[in-house]
Amino acid sequence: MKKRLFEIIICVLLVAVLALQVVILVKLYTPAEELPNKTENSENAVDLSVVQIATPYCTLLFPSEWMDYLKIEETQAQDSYSAIFICELNEKSCELFTVTFGREDAKNSIGSIKKNGETVPVSIKMAEIDKSLWTKEELKIVKEMQEGKSKVQESILSYKEII
Repeated sequence: MKKRLFEIIICVLLVAVLALQVVILVKLYTPAEELPNKTENSENAVDLSVVQIATPYCTLLFPSEWMDYLKIEETQAQDSYSAIFICELNEKSCELFTVTFGREDAKNSIGSIKKNGETVPVSIKMAEIDKSLWTKEELKIVKEMQEGKSKVQESILSYKEII
């Protein structure tokens, strides 16, 4: 009889502990759509509204909402590196803009950065969009993606080695 009573008490305690764990998990759960775009109170805050694109010179940021349509082609020569941002949408594609490190381009220059003690010029050249290739809705997406250039430029200008 004592053994049976002991087993019942242990079972009740286990159920209570499990119920408490469920309550704690429910209280701690936050659906993804309610999460903030930036984690606060952190030195290494993660901004979910942008995607990071590593280059040999610095990390570029681009709006993450367009990642499904973005392709980046990289070209590297002895004295330069380019990241070509391309929109791929409904089996069509077009160049949006090109970020180039290391080749002087006074017309499209946004400054220079220091890399391994060298001053490296940086430029961003906008591409011409052939509007006749796109529907009205597609063209809106293409133009909004092209506006992502400002986020890329901002990421370069905020780089600690910018001159």
